[in-house]
Amino acid sequence: MVYIFNEIDKVTYDDYLKLKELNNGLAINKDYIKYEDRLRHELCIYILKMYLKSINKYNLMNSFKYSDLGRPEINELKVSFSKSNNGIIIGIDKEDIGVDIEDYSKEYIITKNLFLSTKEIKLINNSKDYIFFINSKESFLKSKGLGIIDNIYK
Repeated sequence: MVYIFNEIDKVTYDDYLKLKELNNGLAINKDYIKYEDRLRHELCIYILKMYLKSINKYNLMNSFKYSDLGRPEINELKVSFSKSNNGIIIGIDKEDIGVDIEDYSKEYIITKNLFLSTKEIKLINNSKDYIFFINSKESFLKSKGLGIIDNIYK
C-alpha cells in the first residue's frame, strides 16, 4: 500500500499531537532529527491502523510491537515502513519484507562509500542510479530486520 502526501508542510504541531494521541503511543520512541520524520512515522502507524480496520483486521494492532532492532511486527506478520518527502509505503507480509522509497527530485552526491561497493559506484551515472542501489540495499536490510548498517559485506 502506498500513501502519497504532498502537503506535509501544512500539517501543524497540533495536528501531529492529535495524530500521536490517536496512535496511543504505538510509534517507536526514537529521537528523530527532524520534526517531519516524527510526523511521517506517526502517519505510518495511523495508515497501518486504518488499513487493518478497512480489511476487518483492526484487532491485529493489539499485537503491534517493535523488535529489538526497531522492526515493526504484528503477530506472525512482517511489517516494513518507508517514508520520504512526498510519500509513505507500508509493506505487510507473512514472509520477510523490506520496502524503501526516496524522493527522486533530490540531488545526491557520493562523498564516501557508505555501503555501496566499488563496482556499484562505477555504475552510477545519475541520482536515480544512486537511489536505486541505496533503495535496493535498504529494502534488503529491512527485510532481514537489520536496518541500515555500515557495511553489509562483513
